[in-house]
Amino acid sequence: GIRQSGKTTTLKRMIHEAGELGYTVLVIDVKAKPHGIPDFADIGKSVQIHLKQATEYGVDPLALKGLLESASRMRINFQFYELIEACKGSHTIGDVLSKVKNALQETKLHPIRREKLGVLELLLKTLWEEMETVNYSNVLRIDEGCINVMDITKYSDAFKQMVVRSVAESVRQEFTEIIVVFDEAHVHIPQGYSSASKRPVTILVKEGGGSKQYVWAADQTIKETEKDVLKQMGLWIVGRQME
Repeated sequence: GIRQSGKTTTLKRMIHEAGELGYTVLVIDVKAKPHGIPDFADIGKSVQIHLKQATEYGVDPLALKGLLESASRMRINFQFYELIEACKGSHTIGDVLSKVKNALQETKLHPIRREKLGVLELLLKTLWEEMETVNYSNVLRIDEGCINVMDITKYSDAFKQMVVRSVAESVRQEFTEIIVVFDEAHVHIPQGYSSASKRPVTILVKEGGGSKQYVWAADQTIKETEKDVLKQMGLWIVGRQME
């Protein structure tokens, strides 16, 4: 449903009823709020941000490529070989950034390679500096049988995708009778381009039902959200649409 059509109000009512039925609910509060409190700040227990990709993305150039593409809204195909090389032997995004910086210091660096490395340095530096400011946990710590709220409203879309990816992977591996809730679905499961969170959320939606692992996602528009994920969701609540 479009803005002011009742998405948050509906979700809050559903979340309370799920809690009364004994489900563990984890709300990932993602919608930026320049003024006022986040949408879900008043419905459950606040929990620590969960982020385990800090040590995994550096050795996975494909995942890092998707993350940088979705953060910058540009293709990284031209720079992908340099990214692959920087990821070899790295354990964190910081390691990858250091290798890119070192490569830029080489003498007689070809202008085309310098351009590729310069773009990567800018994108990686922005992401790594944000990660360094956050107090996060490599382990998903939530109270089972309760409503939990993870507030990531003030962070960038790239960082939000990393958190959603971490949560989706941990829920799939470790929990049952749990509902994961997030708004702004087009950020995490976008239609037409990659993101860091798209694959693990897709897996959770497709395979989690048998383990009573569920996803509730909301957005203003159907158009910008990945249809391969939406068609796996058995129940839609559709409000006003503009297309």
